[in-house]
Amino acid sequence: MPPPATTLLPTVPSTEPALTTAPTTSVVIDEGFRPPCVESQRANRSAVSLDESSLDTFGPIQVEPAIRVTLPEGVSKYAPEPQTTSVQPVRIPGGVLLSVSASSNGYFPGSILAAIDDDGVARWVRCVADVVTQMYVAPASMSPTTAIVVVDVDQGGDPPLAEYRLVSLVDGSPMGTLAEHLADQGIDAAPDLRAYSPLATTETKLLLGLPDGTIIDVNRDHLLLVDIPSLTAELLPFPEFSNGTDMFYNGFRLDADANPYLVGSEGGKDIVLRAYHGGAWSDGPSTLPPSSTITVDFELTPTPGRASVLVATNAQGTELWRRDDFVSRNAEGFRIAPSGDITVALGCTGTLDEQNDCSKPALAGIRTSNGKTVWMLDGWRGVSAVGDGYALITDFDMVKPETDGGWIVIDTATGRPVEGQHWADPGTFLQECCGGSEFFSVWRLGGILVAVAERHVAIYYPRGSDLPSRELSLP
Repeated sequence: MPPPATTLLPTVPSTEPALTTAPTTSVVIDEGFRPPCVESQRANRSAVSLDESSLDTFGPIQVEPAIRVTLPEGVSKYAPEPQTTSVQPVRIPGGVLLSVSASSNGYFPGSILAAIDDDGVARWVRCVADVVTQMYVAPASMSPTTAIVVVDVDQGGDPPLAEYRLVSLVDGSPMGTLAEHLADQGIDAAPDLRAYSPLATTETKLLLGLPDGTIIDVNRDHLLLVDIPSLTAELLPFPEFSNGTDMFYNGFRLDADANPYLVGSEGGKDIVLRAYHGGAWSDGPSTLPPSSTITVDFELTPTPGRASVLVATNAQGTELWRRDDFVSRNAEGFRIAPSGDITVALGCTGTLDEQNDCSKPALAGIRTSNGKTVWMLDGWRGVSAVGDGYALITDFDMVKPETDGGWIVIDTATGRPVEGQHWADPGTFLQECCGGSEFFSVWRLGGILVAVAERHVAIYYPRGSDLPSRELSLP
C-alpha cells in the first residue's frame, strides 16, 4: 500500500507544520527503436543485376554472407533496458524486404520497413507507426512492384484490427489500403478487411476470413480470395455448413488450383467437409481434385501405447505406405520436409524409453513414392533448410555435448556432403523452435538464405552469384 501524501508524527503538535513525504515521480520511457528509425532513399541504382531465375531454387550458397545487417534494439515501458527486436524477411525483385518490430521481450508500437538491394545497400527505409505482422509479395520472377503489408492498428485497449496496406517496392511510398484499391474495382471489401485474418496462402493467392471467436453468419460474412500479383480479389460466400459456428473450428485451406476447401478430421485423417468449385460449395463431404501430391508425416493419432510412425497418404487421405521402424522423437523442432522425391525426416530407428529418449536417433532420406530408405545419418542432427535437392544440416549430434562440429549442405538424393559447403561455427545457422525462433531462425527465400541471430542478419546468395560481402546497420 503506498504511503499517504501527508504523515503526522505523534510527537509533533497539531499546530506545527506537518511533515510531508517527498513527491513521487514516474519515469516516462521514450519507447521505440534504438537508434531511432530514420527514413532514407538511395540516390543511385543498385550496382548488381542478377537474373531472378538464378535465385529461385535452393542449392549451394556462398560461404560468406553477401549482406550482413545489424538491427536496432528496442525500448518499451515493459522493458526499459534495450532489447533485441524481431525481423521478418521476404524476397523482392532485386533484393530482400525486411520488417523489424518489437520482440516479445518488450512490446512497443512501430515498425521499420527496409528494402535491401542485392548489392547490400538500402534501397529505402520507411518508419511505420503501427506494428507490421505480415508481408505478401508476388514471386520475384513476376516483377511485382507492390507489397501487401499487414499492420495491427491499435484500438485503445481493445484488440488491434488488421489493416492491409499497399507499399511501393520501388521507393517504399504508401499506396493506400487494399480495401480502397478493391473498392475502385467495385468490390466493397472494407467491412471485411478491417477485421479479417489470413487463413491460407500460396505464392500468388491469399485467402482472408473472420478472426477466431467470431460466429459465422452466412448472410453477412464472406471469405476474400486475393490475387497477389494483380491485387484483384473475389468475395466468396461461406459454406452453409459453417453457419452459426465459431470461426475457430473452421479450417480453410487452398488446393493446388487455389480453390478454398473446408477441412475436418475423421479417424485421425484429414477429410474435406466442403469444397468450393465452379462458384459454389459442395453439399456434402468431398474429395480434393486428383493430385499426384503425396504427404509424408508422422501419425497424428498413433495406436494407443505405440509411438507415432512415418506414414504417406495421397490427396484423398488414402494410406500409401508406413514405416513402423521409423518413429517420431516426440520433441519440438524439425520433424520432416520434402526435397523432390525425397522426404528428409528426423526420427528414431530404435526404441523410445519413458522419457522419450531414443536409442538410435537418425536423419533419413526416404523415397516419397515408395517409403524406401535412400540414406541415413546417425544422431540428432540440426536441420535449418531443406528443398530443391539439398539440405543444410549439422555434421554432429546436437544433443551430445561431447561432440563438436558445424554445418554442411548435403545432396538429398544421396545424403553426401556438397564440396565446399562447410561452416565450422555451430551457431552459423542455428534455428530454434517455438518462442526461440523469434531470435534465432533461418528463412529460405527461394535460393537466398537469411540467417537471423538476435540483432544480426546474414543474407546468403547462391554460390554462382559471386557477390562481395557488405555490411549495413538499420535504420
